[in-house]
This record gives sequence, C-alpha cells and structure tokens, in this order.
Amino acid sequence: MKSWSRKSPELGGEAYKELEAFGKADAGLNLKSLGLPPAEVETRKRSAKTKEKALLTDKNKEFEIQLFASQAEACPTALTWR
Repeated sequence: MKSWSRKSPELGGEAYKELEAFGKADAGLNLKSLGLPPAEVETRKRSAKTKEKALLTDKNKEFEIQLFASQAEACPTALTWR
C-alpha cells in the first residue's frame, strides 16, 4: 500500500496533464462542468469536506486506509464519467 500511496499523486498528475491537453485541443470542451444538478454538486462538496477532514486527522495505518478507500471510490466514478 505504501508504494501505491506514493504512486497515486504521480498518476493523478499525469491524468491532469492529459486532460489539460484535451482542453487545449478542443476549445468547446468544458472541463470545469460536471454536468450535474446543483443538489448533486453540493452533496459532493460536503462529502469531500468530510473525507478531507478524515484524511487530515487520521494517523499512520488509518490514514493509508482512508486514502486508499477514497481513491478506490473515485476510480469507478472517473471511469464512468465519459
């Protein structure tokens, strides 16, 4: 899990650069819009704040578990985003 937690930011950075390139190639592509109803956007913001607090206050193994869980939860969402 330690190697994964170190590799995750690197992969995220690569994905960010790739999306940024897509945005530059297609001016009509709005990468800021989630295409969600306002209530869903607000719910996700609140959920993110709760997870952020948990990640910032957890120590050692619990931190790794919380980080892994949040990343695992994000993966299916990212894959079905298209």
